[in-house]
Amino acid sequence: MRSDEELVRGAGRGDSTAWDELVERHAHLVFANARAVGADVALAQDVSQLVWMRLLNRLDTIRDPGKLRGWLAIVARNATRDELRRRRPTTRVDDLFTLEDDRAVDPAEAAGRADDATVVQRALTQISDRCRELLTLLFSAAMNYDEVSAAMDMPIGSIGPTRRRCLDSLSRHIPEDLHET
Repeated sequence: MRSDEELVRGAGRGDSTAWDELVERHAHLVFANARAVGADVALAQDVSQLVWMRLLNRLDTIRDPGKLRGWLAIVARNATRDELRRRRPTTRVDDLFTLEDDRAVDPAEAAGRADDATVVQRALTQISDRCRELLTLLFSAAMNYDEVSAAMDMPIGSIGPTRRRCLDSLSRHIPEDLHET
């Protein structure tokens, strides 16, 4: 099995077999890191393509190919965060007052729901990156413990206790009156 250094150098010289092996070796790492910061499957696939294009365009500038895994992980996470910010949905006022089955919602209830979501989003910015990523994977990305374990390089047995600590940390940033809802 060739080292990353050999593969990077070979791919830089145009060896398509080296490139294919490099992509195959690290595809899961790139995909998992995109998912770890909140990408759904489609976005993680898009980000993966972007990461591989960036690497391809920079093969000749890689100074330490032995650190390629770290570089790929960082680029995947940063590209995902950038894309999530760019794609951040804006809530239309009409959407706040309509349920999925088009029934009207009490305006006060809709405003309260929007306010609650804003409070939770704000609270998420107050906790550690690792906690935010874990909670996002578990609740927004709806990943199971096996997927979270792979994405975050965390033992499965640590996920539950860490989840509890992260939720406790999050709850400290949410007003008491919202804890009951």
